[in-house]
Amino acid sequence: MSTFQSSLALMILPPFFLIAGAATADPGREVVPAYAWWRLGESRRLPDGRVRRDLELIPPRTGAETETVQAFLRLAPLTPPGGGKRTAEAAWRRLALSRPIRGAFPCSIEAGGFFRAEIWAKLETSAGEFWAATAFNLYGQAADPVLEGEIAGEPEGLPRLSLTSDGEDYWPQTGHNFRLVPEWPEAERPESVKVLDSEGQLLTTPVRDSDGGFGYRPPHDSALDRAGDLAWKHIVFLLERKGVPIGFTLEVHRSRHGRDNLGAGLAVMSVSLAATAFLFRRRKVRR
Repeated sequence: MSTFQSSLALMILPPFFLIAGAATADPGREVVPAYAWWRLGESRRLPDGRVRRDLELIPPRTGAETETVQAFLRLAPLTPPGGGKRTAEAAWRRLALSRPIRGAFPCSIEAGGFFRAEIWAKLETSAGEFWAATAFNLYGQAADPVLEGEIAGEPEGLPRLSLTSDGEDYWPQTGHNFRLVPEWPEAERPESVKVLDSEGQLLTTPVRDSDGGFGYRPPHDSALDRAGDLAWKHIVFLLERKGVPIGFTLEVHRSRHGRDNLGAGLAVMSVSLAATAFLFRRRKVRR
């Protein structure tokens, strides 16, 4: 849940007619507009039990100068397996971005407990405004899951989105049905969205359903199946609100069920068992 592309000098055109992934499914018929997105790195566990994930904010390929960029993180506590108390209250925090490297803004987030991370960025450029978002789960096992970062209110003008699926939210995978819903007034919702791969290639263009959402089912990917039990890839939903592009990055793993993928299934099972065992040990120590 892939999340930087360096700036590329292009002809001076309105920003929504510039190519952002440098490709489309059919370049002669439909152009992918410029967009910003999050490229996700691997998660790793730190010695104290916290989990850390690196990300990169990829600015739009407009050739325009980025004037301001702000990033925000919302960590919402998840109920541990088997029940138990949540470790904190959900809150928005400012997310510090490092100086750009090859045009991309690196950052990282850490969590000591079980959290749902929702990450947003707003970029102001000479070509216009852009938003980028992503969301995924973090499973820390620190004894004291303290959260760091400056507490902030919800970002002004946040174009809220919600993502649901018919599968496990801790292991989004090919073959699941995903649905992205803009939480905006009906009149501001687009009629369709674009679904892109990490190279900006157009995969499909879902139209709005009767409930105002957009569905997509990533097909099973043989290349992803061959890449290893924990392999995953990026998918980007691209939509607009009042002409402002929003890129939402989704992390999609290889299927646990496609081609009788036993290895991936065991990998997911091991994550669940490890989390349950950790919770049991903490309860036992407290007694």
